[in-house]
This record gives sequence, C-alpha cells and structure tokens, in this order.
Amino acid sequence: MLAGLVRGDGVFPPAAYERDDESPDDHFYGVARKVVHIDDGAIAALGRFYAEVFPVRGRLLDLMSSWRSHLPSDRTNEVVGLGLIPSS
Repeated sequence: MLAGLVRGDGVFPPAAYERDDESPDDHFYGVARKVVHIDDGAIAALGRFYAEVFPVRGRLLDLMSSWRSHLPSDRTNEVVGLGLIPSS
C-alpha cells in the first residue's frame, strides 16, 4: 500500500518521513489514550490566555482538540473540534 507513495520533498531525505511503526494507523488509534501533553501549570496558563483573547460567546475551530479542553466554558458559544480518536 505504501510502496506507491513518493516520500521526501527535496529538502529532507525520504527516510525523514519514515515511521518507526508502519502498521495501519487504526491499529494505534483503536484504543483511546487519555493523556495530556502539557503539565498542569501550562494548562492553567493556556486557559487564562484563552479567557483573555476569546470573544464572549465566540465560535472556535479547535484543530488540536482533545478529551480534555483548555477552553474557558463561559467564553465559547460553539466549538468545532478535530481530534484523532472519536469521542466516547
């Protein structure tokens, strides 16, 4: 399946785009992994920042959506999220 794909972009060698595990993604993402990628202090700081810059009752497209939101619930009217694992 991957044999027909051209890897590399002329800047980085094709090996730069190889994965350690070339098995289908649905094998990895089939199991929910509820982790956070930043510590509690960073989450709190991000929440404060969002509260300052988001308009009241605004609409937001969240391209880094997760099971745990950093968005202030009292500021957003509508959030459309894109994540890797379907919400449960």
